[in-house]
Amino acid sequence: MGAACLASRAVGVAPQDLKYDGEPTSVEIGKETVIRECVTISRGTAGGGGTTRVGQNCLIMAYAHIGHDSFIGDNCILANGATLAGHVTVEEWATVGALCPVHQYCRIGRHAYVGGGTTITQDVLPYSLTSAKRETRAYGLNKVGLERRGFSRDQLRALQHAYRLLLASNATHPRR
Repeated sequence: MGAACLASRAVGVAPQDLKYDGEPTSVEIGKETVIRECVTISRGTAGGGGTTRVGQNCLIMAYAHIGHDSFIGDNCILANGATLAGHVTVEEWATVGALCPVHQYCRIGRHAYVGGGTTITQDVLPYSLTSAKRETRAYGLNKVGLERRGFSRDQLRALQHAYRLLLASNATHPRR
């Protein structure tokens, strides 16, 4: 691979949507966001609002893809090879691990951490750890990330209690 390929980015390219017919659409990138080599970010589509948005202070690592009409909140990380289909929402402070495909219309909740190699086909709970190691589902609180962001012990205790109730109810899994 040559140096030119390593330095290339494709930001604001036409969306990969068969309904797109050349209409004017856009991409918005927030301040202090870092976009590394070989990243692709597609413009929005008329049917999806017309704009793909990436918030401020995000890190979009090498070979990541952000599909049309997606919304990435502030302070997010998309690790190497994270792939977001169209219409994906990643809320503030969320991290999507390396080589994670995220299905269209999914939402990654705020402060969530998705472990590398996890395929996301449904919404990810806010504040959660989600990983393919234990099936693709939330299995606990993102305590380390929340502590690093200054959440108090009382806040962590309240979130932990809520998660125990939610996970015990089995409400985080689709019915089969």
